[in-house]
Amino acid sequence: TGTLVVELFEAGGKTPLRTAVPDTSGLFLFRDLPGGRRYRVRAFADRDGNGRWDGGRLRPYRPAEPATWSDVLPAVRPRWETIVDDTLRVRHPAAPLPR
Repeated sequence: TGTLVVELFEAGGKTPLRTAVPDTSGLFLFRDLPGGRRYRVRAFADRDGNGRWDGGRLRPYRPAEPATWSDVLPAVRPRWETIVDDTLRVRHPAAPLPR
């Protein structure tokens, strides 16, 4: 089913700024973020273990890794802790990836 990986993006950005793996309770933390910016979070099931989200391919067929995005989060305040109480759900397909 793959390890759950969480990536932090600046709102509108296409490249992840940080990556985290949630603990056993599902919590994750991104430290020392620049203030005054807005971010989004993507969570995905890293089914092939490469640490990056894979969008799949046609030949040979391989489905995209299951993923979900958060809404744009409130702006981070400098030198403040920002806690977002949100739930991201990623569905794991029952069948394993073909090798």
